[in-house]
Amino acid sequence: MPASEVGDALVRGTSIGRYVVLSKIGSGGMGVVYAAYDPELDRKVALKLLRVDPRVSEPNVDARTRLLREAQALARLSHPNVVAVHDVGAVGERVWLAMEFVEGHTLGEWGESAARSWRDVVDVMLRAGQGLAAAHASGLVHRDFKPDNVMVAHDGRVRVMDLGLARVRPEHGMNEPVAASDGVVGAPGEPRLLARVTVQGTVLGTPAYMAPEQFHDAEVDAAADIFAFCVTFWEALYGERPFPGATLAELVANVTAGKLRPPPRGRRVPAWLRRVLERGLAVAPQQRWLSMQALLTALDRGRARRRRLALLIVGAVALGLGAGLFLNLTQLARSCAGAQAQLAEVWDTSRREAVQRAFFATHVSFAPDTWTRTEAVLDEHARRWQEMFTDACVAHRQGEQSSTALDLRMVCLQRRRSEFAALLDVFAEADAQTVSNAVQAASSLPSITTCGDLSTLLDEQRRLGIPADPTVAASVELLRTRLAHVEALEHAGQIQRGIDAATTVIFAAQALGYEPLLAEALFRRGSLLIVSGPAEAAEVDLWQSIVIAMRSGHEELQARALVKDLFVLGYQLAEPNAAERAIQSATAMVTRVAPDSLLAAELRNNIAAVRANQGRHAEAEQLHRENLAFKRRILPEDHFEIGFTLANLGVDFSERGRFAEAEAVTREGLEMIRRSFGAEHPSALQVEANLALVLFDSGQHAEAKTSLVGFLDRLFAAVSADNAGSLEIQCVAAQLRLRGGDLTALAELERLFESAVRTGYVVTRYRTRFALAEALWEHAPDQRARALQLAREAESDARAMGDSHREDLTRAWIRERAPD
Repeated sequence: MPASEVGDALVRGTSIGRYVVLSKIGSGGMGVVYAAYDPELDRKVALKLLRVDPRVSEPNVDARTRLLREAQALARLSHPNVVAVHDVGAVGERVWLAMEFVEGHTLGEWGESAARSWRDVVDVMLRAGQGLAAAHASGLVHRDFKPDNVMVAHDGRVRVMDLGLARVRPEHGMNEPVAASDGVVGAPGEPRLLARVTVQGTVLGTPAYMAPEQFHDAEVDAAADIFAFCVTFWEALYGERPFPGATLAELVANVTAGKLRPPPRGRRVPAWLRRVLERGLAVAPQQRWLSMQALLTALDRGRARRRRLALLIVGAVALGLGAGLFLNLTQLARSCAGAQAQLAEVWDTSRREAVQRAFFATHVSFAPDTWTRTEAVLDEHARRWQEMFTDACVAHRQGEQSSTALDLRMVCLQRRRSEFAALLDVFAEADAQTVSNAVQAASSLPSITTCGDLSTLLDEQRRLGIPADPTVAASVELLRTRLAHVEALEHAGQIQRGIDAATTVIFAAQALGYEPLLAEALFRRGSLLIVSGPAEAAEVDLWQSIVIAMRSGHEELQARALVKDLFVLGYQLAEPNAAERAIQSATAMVTRVAPDSLLAAELRNNIAAVRANQGRHAEAEQLHRENLAFKRRILPEDHFEIGFTLANLGVDFSERGRFAEAEAVTREGLEMIRRSFGAEHPSALQVEANLALVLFDSGQHAEAKTSLVGFLDRLFAAVSADNAGSLEIQCVAAQLRLRGGDLTALAELERLFESAVRTGYVVTRYRTRFALAEALWEHAPDQRARALQLAREAESDARAMGDSHREDLTRAWIRERAPD
């Protein structure tokens, strides 16, 4: 039901632009928000329409301008802690805004839903502050920051939203109207709902969170947002706002006079945190924190202060290189004793049992088998660490290596031990996702072998240097430990936790001024954002990492960042010119610094993905074949990395209709993956599902049916039935049932198609859509018109996939049934 004019209440099914209204989900001072469906990109969005206030003359002129300003402001931002704007437009005299749909709670609701410690509040507010800092860095001022404008999503991500009052600072070259005001926000003594009122037509903002200068209509800049941020923070910590006032007049008087109420009793909030907020609540803008960045750095430093003394000891590892100081680790090495004892602090019986309990507590079907395999990898890593420790000792005792060489190797071993401990910390809090990734995560621990390569260690020391200031050196080692935890989170599949932790390290590294570490932190967050998006944000972080790594001589990191950046540019963002330059740069860098490493394999894989995305399938196939030969040369013959490459090559063959080759490599890859992970692991089950798809698509329906006997029960024991990755195999199972005369499978195909549309995955959508078209044509003659329409849409899906085989197949099916 298209809408040329819309009222305040839209019914389900109303079309606004290309969006279809689903339900009303909220309203605020500026507009009404609906859940809506975007059929073009198959996703749910939040659709905001400007509220029309009939009491104001010519409301649409001012309201429309303000809403367009909101869209322009938000569209300029690409940050994981800022809600994403997808689209903006107008219908009649109303303006609409299509935004990212966030499942979760406002900051106020989050605080009320459970008891929150001050540490919980700091974690959330740091992330919200990072979004606000990103807005400021883009030249934007929010001007209405408050709990209702911060969302805590169910996945844990925090997003700043509703930048409806954002104003671009004059130096950024965008002029806009400023609301007229006589400086009066309400009659003296007039009761008002302070937490929710936005005064329009006079002063813009929500009074309870407004800075003093906003009440006087003075020039507003980022300092006002800092004030509002600290009011919001105070309220989240203490359960009440910092300035008393039963009426608007009382509130204004207290805010402009700087009269803070004393913190309530019974709230355990550190004094340092209260002092940080009090500075942000100063009446004069120039007395507040100089920037959101400065405020966030103060918060992060304060949070870490209690642990700093112990961590300074860790920093002495770095000092040993430049000042001749030696840690206990080095002293033990000189006596060739203590390797087992040193590692026992990380990996002993109690730690082993704790991780095992965490795996089993997830109750996923493959947890016991995965634990056995993961434990073996961890034990082997521990054995190699102890051997390297002893080797360093013996080489020094026999005079083969100097004291400086021993120090270098001990620093390397200390870092490897920290990385090992970080992964075990993540494993000790395992969920199903962590267990799914456990074998790969354990296998991805940095190699102990590098700690025996003196030429590489010396070169790294020469290029990256060690800070001369003891405090800075200690902080660097502390932050490297935190980055090890971030990397462990990434390998374990804990993406959002990793992003949040990486962001904290980035801010701390910026404050520290040690560029190699900053480059590493930006790289790690960029890598995580590749998985969770937005891709534009990932590219920004990776490019910054590349530039800083280049400037600081961190060549190995530069190569790694270039490899990931080419994937973002060429595959996720599909920017061909930028992708070609990135491919050339990455290839040159990897060839120079790491030609025989798994980074070279990642490079080929990423280039292959770009070529396939460009429709250059022959080049993609050749790259996969080269990668297969390369991995077989550098890895053990049954390594799961080889199995994954075989499985991926099988998908490529299948998409091009080369089913015999697809079946052969998929079977070979499946056996390798089963040997590495077990037959019931999700990775093995996914490749087993791929094999069934190949059999079905090649016309081997009887074989496909046999392969699926009992398979779905096994699959759903490992993943949920609504898992997006299982929809295609469920579709084939329903098609086989239909072939056997079970007409109830028709309804199942309808359900699977609806689920596939919601996932946004075009490959899954194609299969379920075309399967439904075939089924309707054959078994529901009265729906043949719909069947043809579905088939035509499936043909478009195949074209979007760059899958000429499926496009030709679908087109031929349509022509056979609708020759005209």
